[in-house]
Amino acid sequence: MLEPYYKGGEYDYLLNSDKQLDLLSKRFIVFEIDAIKDHKILFPIVTIIIMEVFINKMRRLKGVRKLILIEEAWKAIAKEGMAEYIKYLFKTVRKFLARPSS
Repeated sequence: MLEPYYKGGEYDYLLNSDKQLDLLSKRFIVFEIDAIKDHKILFPIVTIIIMEVFINKMRRLKGVRKLILIEEAWKAIAKEGMAEYIKYLFKTVRKFLARPSS
């Protein structure tokens, strides 16, 4: 399934960057996914990356208030698996001083 993202694949430039990107230390991150919301391959991968970034921030930044804002949430909820993820966020973020919002 991830073969297109491996070296030489159609999307190898997405996950094989030489640049170090430390999203954990960024205070404010905006993911604009409107351009790929209907892309069957890119949307799920980018969504997983966004989920992992927030979960890592939630677990690693102890004592720091976190917030995830999902604008136009109906688009995300309409995708398979996203409703369960959002439900998970609402149930668990309070443990890590985070605040879900939509």
